[in-house]
Amino acid sequence: MVNNLSHEQWIQNEFTNRALSVQYRNAIVHASLIEGILTKVSGKSRFVDANLALQNSICSDEFDKFEQIRLTRNDLIHKIFERRLSQCDIDGLRDRLMALVHDVYKTSAFLQKYLFDEYSIEKNSKFLL
Repeated sequence: MVNNLSHEQWIQNEFTNRALSVQYRNAIVHASLIEGILTKVSGKSRFVDANLALQNSICSDEFDKFEQIRLTRNDLIHKIFERRLSQCDIDGLRDRLMALVHDVYKTSAFLQKYLFDEYSIEKNSKFLL
């Protein structure tokens, strides 16, 4: 794949036979997993509402990290057109989102209980290293 595609080129590229990069897909899927766990436990239907509803039962660091994941995920998904992001901008958001996801996976007691323990996911998974 060509590096540093313009906004127009990146959009056109997504309509060719090329699939989304694995890294882009992983960032979206893992942010969605976190959103799903929060909405399931809180009973709220939106990421922002779920995080707010859980604010008194999670530590402030977790709350802040979940909020950063939500905001970065929203930028990655919704701001591509509004801001006419180039491939470099999109890749930067994707990389930031994955760094946030990895960090919260390693540190969140909430996700330890409701994701890793509940779904029997080993913390030494290659994905988490």
